[in-house]
Amino acid sequence: MLTYPKEDSSGIARVVMVSGGLGSFEAARRVLERYGKKRVHLWFADTRMEDEDLYRFLDDVEAILGITILRFAEGRTPWEVFRDERFLGNSRIDPCSKILKRQFLREKLISTFGYLNVIVYLGLDWTEQHRVSKASEYWEKDGIKVDFPLCWEPFLFPQDYFEIARGHGIEPPRLYQYGFPHNNCGGACVKAGIKQWAHLWKTFPDRYLWNETQEEQLRHYLGKNISILVDRHGGERRPMTLRELRKRLEEDDVQRKSNEPSLYDRLPDDGWVCSCFANAYDG
Repeated sequence: MLTYPKEDSSGIARVVMVSGGLGSFEAARRVLERYGKKRVHLWFADTRMEDEDLYRFLDDVEAILGITILRFAEGRTPWEVFRDERFLGNSRIDPCSKILKRQFLREKLISTFGYLNVIVYLGLDWTEQHRVSKASEYWEKDGIKVDFPLCWEPFLFPQDYFEIARGHGIEPPRLYQYGFPHNNCGGACVKAGIKQWAHLWKTFPDRYLWNETQEEQLRHYLGKNISILVDRHGGERRPMTLRELRKRLEEDDVQRKSNEPSLYDRLPDDGWVCSCFANAYDG
């Protein structure tokens, strides 16, 4: 357990939005190191689609930081939100995180603390100024102050967060070990691109198939040719379902020669960043 400075006497509530990732752990650690525990709160919004190891990580963070993480859930999964909103999330528009995280926590924040006596802290770092600007616009439109502890000195890189966590006896979430850059929605983020979904198929095929089934059911329910992913082959844009991507990957495994790079290896490294708290879409 860490030790903290003299308690903050400003009367301001400081709420760190914890995503379950290493960046938000370091953000929480920095806020606690600067202000103490008395008026600092750690909040986590559960999408009901998280990797099982995320909860172990949160437990470890609580033990090391010596503070309880308040865990909230709107109640629906992202797929239930898509059905209710009659809109499938994608890399540009994410009704899931808008409703299950940003809007849900903002309303809870205002009802708990009011507008003027709270500061929200987000785990965006100094290399993400475009996301910092979006997040600032979103939270401050209601007069809620927002700050970014990973933009404080010393400036660090993502690899440093691994070393800090392990230095405090916390094993990073397993999704990082499997090659995912974040620990949100079990690696099945609609804001991710083709490469990450292909990676999900390689690492967690059962999880991929579950999301594939959800997409097919939503397509049938809405009666529309929609998909999370977009095929841009040949310079044209058209929907590419998770089922189609899986079949392409499977066919490639069967047809390619052993000395040829796989389709997975040939995919561009697009859409690997999830930024649920950073977007500034209305709501």
